[in-house]
Amino acid sequence: MPRSYTSSVIGADPDTVWGFLRDFDRTPDYVDAVARSEILDGKPADQVGCERKLTLTDGSLVRERLVALSDLDRSYTYHLLEGPFPFTRYYSTIRVSPVTQGGASFVEWWSTYDCEPEDERAVDDLLAGTLYGGGLAAVAARLG
Repeated sequence: MPRSYTSSVIGADPDTVWGFLRDFDRTPDYVDAVARSEILDGKPADQVGCERKLTLTDGSLVRERLVALSDLDRSYTYHLLEGPFPFTRYYSTIRVSPVTQGGASFVEWWSTYDCEPEDERAVDDLLAGTLYGGGLAAVAARLG
């Protein structure tokens, strides 16, 4: 099972960074490929089990379910239910930890999934490089 991983140090305190990232409906604010997000069935965006529908900038639709959220660990995990991607069994986690010197935040974003061996490199480039790397850079520019 492949794993895509990106991390970044953001020059803002962990509570501020977590407060921003914690909102499961906020993805369009920091991932360029996402044009719109909607939490389905009127559930709160921090309720485990809620689902979001993302509209990508190319018009494609993605549906994901929040499967875990911990304010203590400053992390959440979500599962891809449907989308136009060459992978399955996708689970992704975002976690914010304190940098012990200087008051900054260490942010990690990773996923595991299944895909064809010949697609692994391209999928990792898309996830870790484009989506997660670009997303964390946008968070750093906004908060740090």
